[in-house]
Amino acid sequence: MQPIQISLSKSQFADSYSIKDCSINEGALIFENAFTFSRRSQGVKIVIGETQSEPNHNLLICLKEARTWIEELKKGRSIAQIAKAENRPADQIRKRIRLGLLSPVIQSRIVTGDHPHNWTPTMFVQSQIPLQWSDQEQMFLAMVTKA
Repeated sequence: MQPIQISLSKSQFADSYSIKDCSINEGALIFENAFTFSRRSQGVKIVIGETQSEPNHNLLICLKEARTWIEELKKGRSIAQIAKAENRPADQIRKRIRLGLLSPVIQSRIVTGDHPHNWTPTMFVQSQIPLQWSDQEQMFLAMVTKA
């Protein structure tokens, strides 16, 4: 996290609220906090201070789809059939279905939002996700302790 300082102008603040600027403590017009940048699908988000995590909605959607596709595979449907039904390229299904194979601990973190801001669908799709849940947890939960 990087520090950020926001200072308000004493005179402009006083004018905006029709008060005498001599009655304003200048220290009360300076705000300092830590911030970081978080990449999102629609740009960059500035995260200021300690915030409570919230789920990444795109990641939740991808996880739900992946779980649905795995159930379809269990019923005997092929990736090609799922892709045709979803009107998506089979390669996209193949890449994203791996999200449904993440360990229950990681999936729980995705659902609750208790994860770093860089946990995105793209990050998971581009990662070489290990098959063993313990290896997945070692790989991805290490990111949580660094965040």
